[in-house]
Amino acid sequence: MQIYHPKNIFPIQMPGPDDLAALLVISRNQLFPDAKPLADGDAREYLQQFAMAFQFVSTLRRVDDFQGRLGDWYARAESWHAERGNTAASVSLAPLMCAVLAAGDIRWQAPPDRWPHDVLAGLAWSGGAVATPAWRDVLRTKTCRPMVPVKLERHSAPHPLIYSPGAG
Repeated sequence: MQIYHPKNIFPIQMPGPDDLAALLVISRNQLFPDAKPLADGDAREYLQQFAMAFQFVSTLRRVDDFQGRLGDWYARAESWHAERGNTAASVSLAPLMCAVLAAGDIRWQAPPDRWPHDVLAGLAWSGGAVATPAWRDVLRTKTCRPMVPVKLERHSAPHPLIYSPGAG
């Protein structure tokens, strides 16, 4: 039995190396506006992780709802690359989130005061829209899709028998 992996598995034309570098700068600046520039070695590793994450994200479906935290996806990204022969693949959360923003067609949410805990993206294995070449719009406009506003949940006050201020 022979396993066949087609060469082009992406539903869109992928950006070249220069475009990927520009997309990383745009998305990282939007996600982390106060971040210092990366040092040479860190910049190379970050770009490599971003490129791998962008490839992975390009194969996923886009959905309107958030199906789990983005942190659940970076292990899947590493596994996806390992299945394609890149067993040394490493993808961390920040480059993956930059790839989500750079894609340009994914709903996302990353409240700065909740990073890295409540980082969400509208991604799914199936059942949603196929990726579009919206990354070109990100390059053209030098802006990413805006974050989905955070809905504040109103919780009812605790029952007085469970919590009573001043009781001790």
